[in-house]
Amino acid sequence: MDCGAKVCVSSHSDALGLRIEIRDNGPGIQDHLFEPFVTTRVNGTRLGLYVVGRRVREIGEKTHCETAAGRGTRFILHLPPATGMC
Repeated sequence: MDCGAKVCVSSHSDALGLRIEIRDNGPGIQDHLFEPFVTTRVNGTRLGLYVVGRRVREIGEKTHCETAAGRGTRFILHLPPATGMC
């Protein structure tokens, strides 16, 4: 994203688990987001979103992404409730 871009992170938890939302006002992103070795960066590792998506699926939850060229992107992660905590 260019200088001056904004990223907002919010979260909400309840008995169903944790919902994390990450939004930005960047240029939007490409298809195939959660596949390995996909990036728009020159020096990117191309594994970040792939690892996130894989880990969320491993715990039986889901991710959601909405993006539009020139209008930003919104990711929503749903995570299960914590167990075994005080």
